[in-house]
Amino acid sequence: MIPVLGRALFAAFLALSCGWPVHACRLCENPPQVPPQQLAPNDPFDLRSPPGLLPGDLEYIIASGNGSYRRQEPYLVDYAAKDARRHLVTYAQVQPLLRSRTKELAAQLRIKEKSRSLNAADRKQALLLYWYRGPFLGGPDRAFLDSLNPTALGKPGLPSLASKPDSGAVSSKGSSRQADLAGRLLAQIELTGDAAQKAALTEAIALILATPTGRQLAEEFAASGAKARISFLSMPNSRVVKKTAKRKYKASRLPATAAAI
Repeated sequence: MIPVLGRALFAAFLALSCGWPVHACRLCENPPQVPPQQLAPNDPFDLRSPPGLLPGDLEYIIASGNGSYRRQEPYLVDYAAKDARRHLVTYAQVQPLLRSRTKELAAQLRIKEKSRSLNAADRKQALLLYWYRGPFLGGPDRAFLDSLNPTALGKPGLPSLASKPDSGAVSSKGSSRQADLAGRLLAQIELTGDAAQKAALTEAIALILATPTGRQLAEEFAASGAKARISFLSMPNSRVVKKTAKRKYKASRLPATAAAI
């Protein structure tokens, strides 16, 4: 008994000397299988939660911790935390870092664009920032990022009124492009659901691609090369109502603890 106690005390001493937390952490030992879809400011920053991290984000965040931030899947641990019970880095701590990095990257892209030294990797980075870091940027920066990918963003040309096609007609070439785009989208979307849910996702993508705006947004996402994770959630009291000749979807507010189905 005494040797076991001695080894435990020695391990605790080493842990304290190295700055490692020695208390049990329920989240660290048993993180939720389904990551939170939305993070509150004081929630532990879950690396799996949408919209996810862009290339270089994790290294930037860890470097900002001055050596005290370490990765412990799916969280970041702050080994310099004053309160050992709050050793997990929160979203409130990460959010300003992501905002600063986004603005820095946008500024660097402006410099490259001005010197005409932008390459394909820079344009892809601009597309990722436009899609996933837009809320951190103002209107002028978003418009600038948008302008760097006029082709990849899939902006549709204005149709000629003299040769307006029949609304029900779809060319075989256009249908082929649409099928190709649908396949690219499905390859970038992760859905851990049953066959019925996967069929519903395929149908939803087809409906999206049937509209010019939907095709434009789909081209943007496909060109970014990013990945998306989709979960089907139960929505209590959900229904479709019709008002002023328009159908609207209504449901009760989804609880924060709702589980994916």
